[in-house]
Amino acid sequence: MLAFVATLCLAVKSPAAHVKTLRLTMHEDRHGRLGLGCHDGVVDLLVPGSPAADVLQLGDRVLRWNGVEMHDAKTGSWKLLRDVIRPSDSHSVVVERRLVPGLRAAERDARGGGELRAPASPPFAALLEDIHASGGFVGPIVDSVSSDGLRGLSVSRAVEAGAPLLALPPGSYLSAASDESADESEPPLDPPLKLFERLILRTLRARASGALPSYMATLPQSVDLLRDWSDDELAQLQSASLHAAALSQRQHLGNTCRRLLPLLAASERSPASDAERLEVLAWAESIVRSRALTIADQATSSPERMLLLPAFDLCNHRSRGPAEREASGPTVVVAGDGTVVFAAGAPLAAGEGVALEYQARGNAALLLDYGFAEPLTPLAPGTERLALLRTRDGAA
Repeated sequence: MLAFVATLCLAVKSPAAHVKTLRLTMHEDRHGRLGLGCHDGVVDLLVPGSPAADVLQLGDRVLRWNGVEMHDAKTGSWKLLRDVIRPSDSHSVVVERRLVPGLRAAERDARGGGELRAPASPPFAALLEDIHASGGFVGPIVDSVSSDGLRGLSVSRAVEAGAPLLALPPGSYLSAASDESADESEPPLDPPLKLFERLILRTLRARASGALPSYMATLPQSVDLLRDWSDDELAQLQSASLHAAALSQRQHLGNTCRRLLPLLAASERSPASDAERLEVLAWAESIVRSRALTIADQATSSPERMLLLPAFDLCNHRSRGPAEREASGPTVVVAGDGTVVFAAGAPLAAGEGVALEYQARGNAALLLDYGFAEPLTPLAPGTERLALLRTRDGAA
């Protein structure tokens, strides 16, 4: 497993959701369109104002479409919508809709009978609304900017340890699993796609298709990592090992992008040129590297999964000592139906930031994989603080 993604060992609880089976009817618009997209039977795209958006929710699992079973029991795979849907004035759809028990009461309590405090940015407000509309849970969380300009996630009121802060149903986040079978429409690769490569491609395809638009709007346009520094800037670190690690990561990025280039070129809505494809692949790799969460459940034989979780990925890093790390329980729980629940790992005061420990390997690993380092407190005897000011496009 790659070391650049934070790994949590999580409890997987099942059953952890109420399941409703609904029979719904929708009608095509005047252009003969419905306005939805699915992945493995789960609705992950709803065009605003479309017929599908009026009756479906993100995360709904489509069981039958006009009487046709969407899941092929013989192959264990889910049929594509384009292979099932035929032009018709009316469509009858049977879906499963999941709700995590207990979270609705927690959500009402989080809101205190009223609305949540307005988030700091409109994109984050739109993201929370979409999570709520998809059947997810939104607790007392807001995005915030600290006095030194650091953006993160905080709570708008005091919460106790274990209080649910966020729940994301399937279809409201991006994921890749180690037990996924290869897509027959993709050119074969040797060796097969790795977990993080699957998530890179899934991220780009979601962005190209318009899936999860409010989440995409919160992702940065660029992630400045150590590998992006010039050789002169890297030399100023006065660390041969870190310099070599940054160059190795730079080479790994190039190899990954060139390896995935044929798959991206074969997909719909791909950028026109190889140069543009390599550019978006590098962007997606930096997003997965710096924001993805790897789930490895050591208690069961569940497949390893890598996730990009809206809102959750705004949590900043805070190092913890061994005793604190041992005392705090898991802050992320994955339900048996795939709903991801994020809870406070410790009591938080109103306005306090929600922080995670990305990794416990020190500042060199933080600087290499996330682009920042923690202050040395207290300063060790005989050392001094150095500030390295980088200049981009003539601006300090």
